[in-house]
Amino acid sequence: AGLIVLVFLPQPFQLPWVVLVSLLAFILSGLLLRDEMAGIELLTLLALPTLFTLAVGMVLYYFSSFSLAFRTVFLILYAISYYLMMLSENIFNVGRERPIPLLKAAGTVSYLLTLLTAFLLFTVIYKTDWPPFWQIAGIGLMVFILALQSLWTVVLGSSLNDQVLQGSILLTILMLELTLGLSFMPFESFFRALALSTGFYVVIGTAYNYLRKTLKERIFVEYAVVAAVVIFFLVML
Repeated sequence: AGLIVLVFLPQPFQLPWVVLVSLLAFILSGLLLRDEMAGIELLTLLALPTLFTLAVGMVLYYFSSFSLAFRTVFLILYAISYYLMMLSENIFNVGRERPIPLLKAAGTVSYLLTLLTAFLLFTVIYKTDWPPFWQIAGIGLMVFILALQSLWTVVLGSSLNDQVLQGSILLTILMLELTLGLSFMPFESFFRALALSTGFYVVIGTAYNYLRKTLKERIFVEYAVVAAVVIFFLVML
């Protein structure tokens, strides 16, 4: 409901409203999950709902030329995705204490929404007029948080696993190198975010499957094909 109000607010009030709604998403998500939540889960369970809300709100703010019909559909999809996300976060919250059959499905939903959130955040960051250093720093921070919460869903637990922390740091470094390389490319914000999201898809997917012990040659081939298609598309622009 908070993001619906954004559509009708004057431009000067929209950005503070997006920040406020994102903070409310953090608080309300915490209240919904408070019964079982402990330790590092304050970050790992609440990061995705908060950043997803922030990303959607910032897209509506920076791309104000979108039609009302598009915004309506966009917000409906956001509401559906947020509902599925909270179901998944609740499953993770309960699954920390005991194994339940829905964990795999929740992991898939969370993984896909993490990729979507990353793409939206990258697009928004590139759309800003921040100096390149702050854009790279912002992307690094978002990558670290998203990687941490995504890899945590594989192992679960109220404390932070060393593999999850080390993996998140390594993925952040790799993505920062890619971000630095893309900064020299004359791409528009959307295509730069697309390239960066493809890189994130490859590295987070590799780490995710490594922790799940499902990393196989087929998966490497899949990532290589996706990366090759995106690179070919960008080269042909």
